[in-house]
This record gives sequence, C-alpha cells and structure tokens, in this order.
Amino acid sequence: MMTDASVSRNMRGSIKGFDKNLHTLTDKKGKTAFLSYLDTIYLASGHRNIENPNCYGIDVLTLNSDDQVVNAWEIEVRLCNWVGDLPFRYSSMNCLERKEYMWRKTKEFVDKIPFKVHNDCKVTYVQLNNLCNRAAMVDGDVILEYPRVRAVNKFRTEEYVRKVPINRVTQIKLGESNV
Repeated sequence: MMTDASVSRNMRGSIKGFDKNLHTLTDKKGKTAFLSYLDTIYLASGHRNIENPNCYGIDVLTLNSDDQVVNAWEIEVRLCNWVGDLPFRYSSMNCLERKEYMWRKTKEFVDKIPFKVHNDCKVTYVQLNNLCNRAAMVDGDVILEYPRVRAVNKFRTEEYVRKVPINRVTQIKLGESNV
C-alpha cells in the first residue's frame, strides 16, 4: 500500500509500518553509543554532537561553532542480522529506499532539522551491531551511486534498497582508536 510519504518521495516500494516496540528497544541505545563515539572523534574540533530534537528527523546531528549542521547521521541497530562483536559479514550493505530523502537532502529532510543545514552537510547512514559496539557507515552520496533493487526482508517484500558493496563501507569498532 502506497502512503503519502511513499508518493511524495517518489518511491518504488512502500514504507514499513512503524514498530513502536522495536523503536523503543533500539533507538536510544544506538544513538547513545554512536554519540559517545562521535564525541571522541570531534573532541578538539569545536564541533558538538546532539540527538536531533525532532524525533521524526534524522537521528544525530554534528554542529559547527555557528550551530550549522555539518554532518547528519541516520542510526540503525541490527538486532538479528548482525549479532556479536564481529565485523559486518555481508558482501553489501542494504540502504533503505524509505530513507532516501535523507541521502538526497530534500526539503522534507531539512524541515525535520531545527538548525541551519550547512551547504556542504554530509549525510551518513550507520548500521550498528546488536551490541552497539561496531558500526558500518556509508555516505549518502555513495548510496545514491547504486540502483534501487527489490529486497526481501522479514517486514515487507515490497521494500526497495540500494546495495552498497562492502568495499565502499567504512567499518569501525566503537570505543577504539579508528584513525
């Protein structure tokens, strides 16, 4: 079933229904873990990292000294498909079509951020393992280089993704020096 958001985002597939229980289980844990990591890498830069005050927008924002968003981070916790303290094991990373408006930095994306978005703002998609101690990350511009393909998953078969090859994905272990 196509929703207004599916239509306005020009999606091929449909949007998975919101699962409040799953969101409650993973959202805060993932954001907290990733914010702790970001605070270590931006410590001396004068940037600050915050949870987006708009709960319907992208998850985490990095602000410069002028309070402009210079990086926006969409965080997902993979509870079932990435279990344990192990590197991401798949040959590609599925980047959800329903989040594509973020990679494209559309008006809908900007409207859900209560700060000025810098012209050179980067948008990064982050998947965390179930322990939230490992991350696989890819820039939105890279995601858009790949075609949308139909994905079969446990939630909905009409969903589309962009499959980014693992060699285009940055993997890190949170809490360790990744320089």
